[in-house]
Amino acid sequence: MKSLAKLSLRHRIIIVILAVVIPVVSLGLGFVMFTDVKAFKQNMLDNAVITAHTVGGYAASDLFFGDEEAARETLSGLLRTPAVEDAFLYDDEGQLFTRLRDLAGQEPAPVSRIEKNDFTEFRGEQLHIAKPVRYQGRDYGSIYLLLSTKELDDKRQQYGLFLLFTALVLIALAYLLANALQSVISKPILTLAGVADDISQNMDYSRRVQHPAQDEIGRLYEAFNHMLVRIQNQQEARKSAETALQQAHDKLEDTVSERTLELVEAKEQAEQASRYKSEFLANMSHEIRTPMNAIMGLAYLATKTEMTPQQSDYLSKIQLSSKILLGIINDILDFSKIEAGHLEIEKADFSLQGVFDNLSNLVSVDAEEKGIAMNYDIDKKIPAVLVGDSLRLGQVLINLVGNALKFTEQGSINVSVKIQDTKEERVVLHFSVKDTGIGIEPDKVDALFAPFIQADGSTTRNYGGTGLGLAISKQLVMMMNGALGVKSQPGRGSTFFFNAEFECSHLPHKGLEKQNLLLEKGRVPDLRGVSVLVVEDSSINQQVAQELLEATGVRVTIVNNGVLAVQAVRAKTFDLVLMDIQMPEMDGYQATRLIRKNVYCKTLPIIAMTAHAMSGDREKFLAAGMDDHITKPIDPDVLYATLTKWMALSSNELHSRENNDRQAIAVEDRFLTTLPGIEINESLQRVGGNRQLFCKLLKEFVQDHGDDASVVAKALNLGENEQVRHTLHTLRGVAASLGATQLSEKIEALEARLFEGLPYAELLDSFNHEFYTVMDGLAGVAELLVTEKI
Repeated sequence: MKSLAKLSLRHRIIIVILAVVIPVVSLGLGFVMFTDVKAFKQNMLDNAVITAHTVGGYAASDLFFGDEEAARETLSGLLRTPAVEDAFLYDDEGQLFTRLRDLAGQEPAPVSRIEKNDFTEFRGEQLHIAKPVRYQGRDYGSIYLLLSTKELDDKRQQYGLFLLFTALVLIALAYLLANALQSVISKPILTLAGVADDISQNMDYSRRVQHPAQDEIGRLYEAFNHMLVRIQNQQEARKSAETALQQAHDKLEDTVSERTLELVEAKEQAEQASRYKSEFLANMSHEIRTPMNAIMGLAYLATKTEMTPQQSDYLSKIQLSSKILLGIINDILDFSKIEAGHLEIEKADFSLQGVFDNLSNLVSVDAEEKGIAMNYDIDKKIPAVLVGDSLRLGQVLINLVGNALKFTEQGSINVSVKIQDTKEERVVLHFSVKDTGIGIEPDKVDALFAPFIQADGSTTRNYGGTGLGLAISKQLVMMMNGALGVKSQPGRGSTFFFNAEFECSHLPHKGLEKQNLLLEKGRVPDLRGVSVLVVEDSSINQQVAQELLEATGVRVTIVNNGVLAVQAVRAKTFDLVLMDIQMPEMDGYQATRLIRKNVYCKTLPIIAMTAHAMSGDREKFLAAGMDDHITKPIDPDVLYATLTKWMALSSNELHSRENNDRQAIAVEDRFLTTLPGIEINESLQRVGGNRQLFCKLLKEFVQDHGDDASVVAKALNLGENEQVRHTLHTLRGVAASLGATQLSEKIEALEARLFEGLPYAELLDSFNHEFYTVMDGLAGVAELLVTEKI
């Protein structure tokens, strides 16, 4: 410690930081390496066990029939697995039946008889695995695999090198940080020492030192300034009263002038800071929303493709996480708009029942997963149609119900609304959200609606959230001439309540529903024949837009910037333009203004498709000559509704397209109504709803397998067991794929009975009955499809 004290402050800071960082980094990276290698080793072991069970399952019939050649062919499939060095198959008496690499010139099997048929061991550079060959509870022998662990050793070496490199990088960064930190501390002290030396030499006690931070060094600067003031005052006191009075008068004028200048400068700085903040939020919104558009758009497009259940689960979680992240971004932007006074409440006709339906759709899945009962109570006296901002009302309700679900583990959540007061053509509604959750401590209630504050500091870890939801909800409710409050007891739940004022509409409820038809979720409009120009510089966003548009039948042309957009419009006629705003060479504003100068493009719909979502952006788009805007990340439903709105297809065009669609599926509908023994809906889902493809598969099924029952019967009479097994196995797989579930199940039962050597006459009759039921139902398929040229 004494030697450390002799060092400079700079070196002491660097040494202390490195002394903390190096052990932490070493331990952390060592733990990561240990856990990852361990997981890789376990994964290798699990895969090897699965391989042994899988190959053993296929080899059961070979052992049963004593077919050594078939058994060797079964083992040969292991050659495609690089890690497998050798494999041995033993019969039910433990004697060696066959070997994977049993070739001339090779050493014999390590054991001619296996005593222990179920073990897993790492021996040197090999993994030894023995598993019983079992089928329907009966052992037919054993399989013994030898696998190389070279991949595991390589993995250890790669991890070691990677983690060593990572540790060196982190230590280097720690050194740079420590060096920068010491400069922050030592530089102000050296500056203060230099000013003190200068004042002592020149005796100028009017000098002051400034330090922007309110830390310990800042207090030192302040104390130094106070000392200078005392010394200066002592000198001034020695002067005559007249001189002192004149100096005081002059100083007072200077002070007023300085304060006035400081106030002006402070006002300018505050205005500049507000502008910087708005610009920063606008840029941040654009930079975040641009990759978010790619993530959400590609995830949406992926859900339209054929997927495994696991892939579907991954995509649904990606979409959910993206929506949560987008909600956080919107919360931050909403809060910024509220602070700047730019957030406005719209007035439009809406149905309160529709708001509650949307709320129920959004929270029902989470409530069901947690076993929470959701109860809704709407006063029947409330007018069917109100005038107000349904989006912001829904935002408040979703936030309150979402918080209730987050902090409630069991019980129920009750959402109710009733009339609180009526004022001529207005109505004041009282909303409440009551839960049976953890409740709130009394001393936390007052700070609950402050921004970035949560009831308990630990909730950030346990429950998540930005702490902005309630603050935004409170401001929104105030803008609806209401107030938001809460009643709660720890352990006994909470009740959040608010009142809001709305105008009563004279629009019939049915008329409102008719207006909202175009907003039906999941509806993909038919826009074949429409030509759309997409102006977008991001290749990923180009792909998202192109595939979403092509799903409607639109002809898509893509250019990378505004210059190319202007050239494209001059060279070709388009029905609509989707215009990005922030692009190289020429942005969307400039491009739109140039396009509008063309006399033939005065009425061409130009829709802004951008990540800009700050207040005032819409007005900028319209001022530049654009007609509408779509915010990134692109919501497919909003995109399709906007396209439908601006395309305004004529009823004759729609009628013609509907006739074409009906003609395209007329042939399939002639027999895709009832097919005995085939689950049509399930099968269509497997081929992505492609009815024409499904019909072709049925045709091939009849052509390739129409005589399989006769083939099986003939092979059974001749004792050709291998032919019977091959025919039934192939037929079972094809039948299952085409939705002939019962036929597939009967084949499986017949295979098992034949494999066990038990009487099978009854099961054979059942198989034949189901087989001919399916084939008779498909008897006219091949002929019909050939006639219609499908």
